[in-house]
Amino acid sequence: MSSDQEKITALVEKARKAQEEIEFYTQEQIDDVCLAVGWQVYEDKNIKELAELAVEETGMGNVKDKITKHKVKILGLLKDIKGAKSVGLIEQDKAKGISKYAKPAGVIGALTPVTNPTATPASNCLTILKGRNAVIFAPHPRAERSCAKTVEFMRRGLEQVKAPADLIQYIDEPSVPLSQELMRQVDLVLAELGVVDEDFGDVAHVLLGEGVEAGADDELAVAGVEGAGGGGAGGEEVHGAGGGAVDEEGVEAGEAAHAVGVVGEGDGRGCSRGGGVALE
Repeated sequence: MSSDQEKITALVEKARKAQEEIEFYTQEQIDDVCLAVGWQVYEDKNIKELAELAVEETGMGNVKDKITKHKVKILGLLKDIKGAKSVGLIEQDKAKGISKYAKPAGVIGALTPVTNPTATPASNCLTILKGRNAVIFAPHPRAERSCAKTVEFMRRGLEQVKAPADLIQYIDEPSVPLSQELMRQVDLVLAELGVVDEDFGDVAHVLLGEGVEAGADDELAVAGVEGAGGGGAGGEEVHGAGGGAVDEEGVEAGEAAHAVGVVGEGDGRGCSRGGGVALE
């Protein structure tokens, strides 16, 4: 086993143990987790620190706009997921005799962009947790400290509600090989298309080789996974911010979906349980 494999295996093992602890949380319990974590990345002092660090580390954007982005994304997302069912029976069609039950995907690997290294993992994390999943972030190499601080704040929220801290982890000293290995070992991958195409180089080829098919318009069809706008992380509903507003970096601030969920087991070869790759 290579050093990269060992490093990722250790993270995944801790994530699996943490996820198993919350797999049978009630809706009320998981909603408390989301609220506690969300507050940590909405509170004024914390997001000011995150915004300043992101601008300093990446050289992109400005503090004022990044603070606004945190406020808008996190508050909007908390409103979206409030009251949404993600545990047990979530939909029933009595006429057809069909009942849908939410099921965790397991451990999700999330690639984060250098353009938005704090608000994106913060918002993605809430929908991932809402589905009773664990997450391991693979930050852009030029935004590691920003991701680390975001994760630190969110883990603080987990501790406040006595949820396992290892539900949220990140790769320190990130690299393309480590991101590739993360995608091989987790159950589901969540990535922004720009991250896959540009920031992580040949990771895109790994994705395209694991059940992802690129269309003529560069949209991706994913085997075993509902596409953007089709499902929440581990459930049937997606709760994301739409709109397509453009922020100060020229990046869409309102992604079509923050997380994508699993319907059944899927058959993506790169994922043992989740069945594929979800792209924002």
